[in-house]
Amino acid sequence: MLNKGGWHGLRGASKKEPSREELLQQARVDRAARSDAKQRSRAAAVIQAHWRGHAVRVQLQQQLLQEWHNKYAAAAAQQNTVLPVAEVFNGPVRLLLMALLPCGSASSKRLIARGHPLQLSSVQPNSSNSGGSAYSAIGVLKGTLALALRSITSSNGQPASVRASTEFSSQALQVQVLQFCQLCCLVLASQQSDTVLDAAASRLLQLAAKDTQWLCPAASSTDAATAASTAHVVQGLHQKPRPLLHALSRLSSMESLQQQCQGAGSGGIFNAAAARTAGLQRVFDVAITALEVFCCAKQQPWQGFTDQFVLVVMTTPGLAVAAAGPIKARLLDPAVLRLQLLPVSTRLASQGQLSGLAALHCLANLAQLVTGCSPLPNKSNDRQPQLQAATGASQPFSDPQTAWAFCGAVMHLLAAASKPASKSFVFIKQHKQRLHNGRNAANGSQYEGEVASNDISQANGSRASATEVLQQGCWMLASQQHLLQLMKVLTSHSQDGIVVWAGYCVHLLQDCHRITQLSGKKEPNAATDSKGNRNSIDSSSLSKSVLNVIAFHPGLLPAMWRWLALTAGLPLEAPLQASRGLDIAAVAGGPEGMQPHVVLVLGLFCRSLAQLLLVLDDADLHTHQTPFSLGTSRAVVSTLNSLVFHTWFPDASQALKQHQQRQQQLPQQRMQQQQQALAITQAATTAAYGMELVRQHAPVVLRGYYERDARQRFCQPNLWTEPYSNLMASLNAQHKQERSTVATTAAVVQALLVGVGLGSEDSDGDNPATSITSPALRAGASSSGSPVSPATVVGAGVPGLRTGALASLLRCAPQAVPFCARLELFRQMLQQDKARGRWNLSPVEGGPPSLKLTVRRDVLLEDAYRGLGGAGHNIKARLQVTFVNAQGLAEAGIDQGGLMKELLEQIVAAGTQPEYGLFTTTQGSGLLYPNPAAEAIPQGLALLKFLGR
Repeated sequence: MLNKGGWHGLRGASKKEPSREELLQQARVDRAARSDAKQRSRAAAVIQAHWRGHAVRVQLQQQLLQEWHNKYAAAAAQQNTVLPVAEVFNGPVRLLLMALLPCGSASSKRLIARGHPLQLSSVQPNSSNSGGSAYSAIGVLKGTLALALRSITSSNGQPASVRASTEFSSQALQVQVLQFCQLCCLVLASQQSDTVLDAAASRLLQLAAKDTQWLCPAASSTDAATAASTAHVVQGLHQKPRPLLHALSRLSSMESLQQQCQGAGSGGIFNAAAARTAGLQRVFDVAITALEVFCCAKQQPWQGFTDQFVLVVMTTPGLAVAAAGPIKARLLDPAVLRLQLLPVSTRLASQGQLSGLAALHCLANLAQLVTGCSPLPNKSNDRQPQLQAATGASQPFSDPQTAWAFCGAVMHLLAAASKPASKSFVFIKQHKQRLHNGRNAANGSQYEGEVASNDISQANGSRASATEVLQQGCWMLASQQHLLQLMKVLTSHSQDGIVVWAGYCVHLLQDCHRITQLSGKKEPNAATDSKGNRNSIDSSSLSKSVLNVIAFHPGLLPAMWRWLALTAGLPLEAPLQASRGLDIAAVAGGPEGMQPHVVLVLGLFCRSLAQLLLVLDDADLHTHQTPFSLGTSRAVVSTLNSLVFHTWFPDASQALKQHQQRQQQLPQQRMQQQQQALAITQAATTAAYGMELVRQHAPVVLRGYYERDARQRFCQPNLWTEPYSNLMASLNAQHKQERSTVATTAAVVQALLVGVGLGSEDSDGDNPATSITSPALRAGASSSGSPVSPATVVGAGVPGLRTGALASLLRCAPQAVPFCARLELFRQMLQQDKARGRWNLSPVEGGPPSLKLTVRRDVLLEDAYRGLGGAGHNIKARLQVTFVNAQGLAEAGIDQGGLMKELLEQIVAAGTQPEYGLFTTTQGSGLLYPNPAAEAIPQGLALLKFLGR
């Protein structure tokens, strides 16, 4: 627009106005900027306040240290200078506590509550602000400890009495002494502490917590006053136990390291090691005194002290090695071991508060304390004499209640050791990490790298340490002497003590194997050192040792079977002439229909017997009759045969009836003992382990006995098929109009061909074409109130011959089904397989192409194996065989089935010849069976498999 002044434009009239959204966005940005500025201002003010407070505290600390130096440095330096005890605690000790551990400050509360080590390097005074003096906080600490120790023990090395003082009362002195004890514990837990500090602090701690005569004035130094002073100090340590326990943990770890280095021949550390040992025993004395004084107090906070003792001290590697003889004797006292350590370890492990590597260290320390054995050294040359030496009788096991509690603790600790560590125990992990960092400078540590983590599944180092702790620190748990003594003590206390012993052994078997799996399957089981020695670190060898002791000791398996016969109603022996009662009614409900403690013992029995059958020959079974007589062996076979059959076809109502009859016959005292035994074995993991062992190894044992019976008969012919016959008879009686031809139905054949799983019977019970269902039996199973689980009753409770159940039974125990039924099944399987693969059709009719084979008559078996061994499924096709005579010429003939038949007959005849060594004959009957030595023949197992196809 033009005017007198020239062109001035539209003066912003065309500028776009901001929208509402843009205005709101700009307002939000401005608001966020103002908020950020306010937060920065507040943060700066807080930082400045903290810094000013820190500067004031540092200045005050330096002034206190300077005051101490001016007043008491000369007295501390002179070895003959002694001050009154009240003056010592009112003067140098008070200044030291105000400088390092101010009363009421937040830092002091955190140090005492959490038990963090006192970082002496962080309290060095600034020499520029203190007049250039060269003293340090460590020097002040050493001078105060020396002056206090000289003053207290001034009377010929005996504690002196406090002189009367109007300015410093006895009550105030006790408070000062308690705070001084906490400071000594923090010093002992510090990595900056040395041997001199450890010796002085441990001696003063012992004087303040036990030898408290000097706390009482000379005129009133009586036993009552001394006991009151001791109780006050011990009560304070109970309320804040972390400093004392962390100090004990550090000293124990360092003592174990020193013993290892000294045993390796390191020089120049004997005096330091002796001083550290003396300090450890003093701190141990104080901690065990605290356990003994309040051993009968079950309320808090005394029970919390025992919890912290187990979590911090008992999880320290090498604790049992570091403890001296008198300390071990006090730890093994029933008031400490049976009433505190073992129950608390069991409870913490069952609650998940003690797990992973910490549980393994606790188990190793308890095992070494109770058995009196030392851990195995790292080198295999050093460990062999110790392994060969039998462990002596354990003195604590003279008390059956202690043995009972020990078994419960071992079971729960092993179960917890195979689980990752709880997050609530990060303080244990951090504390042990600090110990590990302080020990890495030394060589020859027995458990190097173990304390770096509390979870055995985090890193390779911690995994390897878990197996080493179990193998080296807990080896005595698998010794024959230990297991036999434990068995004798438990069974002498109660008839059902064998249940606790079985749970103990089962956890050793299963949990050690799980720890090995968690340790990494790809890691080697043995390492070779520079000299070629193999150092075993496989914790599964511990479970193998337990298994071998139970399997090969002549009295353990018979004792377990006698208990099963008396408790579960199983037959003790079975005569050869018996033709009835071969289907054992006590196991008619399957494993789920039996009591958990019976399943536990039976599972261990089956696992151990399966191990024994690996080496048990026919002479041992028939001639020597070990480990059982033939009558007992028949009882075992009939029981396991019924159990395996009823695993897939349970009769819950029959199992409930048998259980009720046994419970009515039990006297009241025996019932109470049984409930006491079950209290330990009611854990879910223990019951699951027993059930797993029964399901896995009962068919294995049954198969082993069946193979021996096939070679030389010792059982009745109808023993194997008796449960099947009884079930079919009951089904036929209830279903007159239906014939029991389920064993030959197409559904069972289909299940066998396609590989139906063990638990795939859910849809079979509703299909009338594939199962024979008994409404009466099903109703009885569901309304009987049986201890069998509802899932078992509904899904399995005797619904007849279910398809998947029969297929599973044929896989694990085919001898339980009569031969005629199996033969019919086999024929139908062949027919269905031919129809599905069209193997019975010629290539012209749409079948697969024929398989052409040329064989030489002089090496017929070898040529047939080369031609048909790698054919796979094509071996089912039609064969076109061409024979080659000795002159190398092909024989004339057209294969219309006759040549193939001749080839198969000659292959079987050649394979059974004695010169091949693939088969051998039974004595007397002359029946053929595979030669056990065939695996030593080149391609022997492959030829046996080929002949079977």
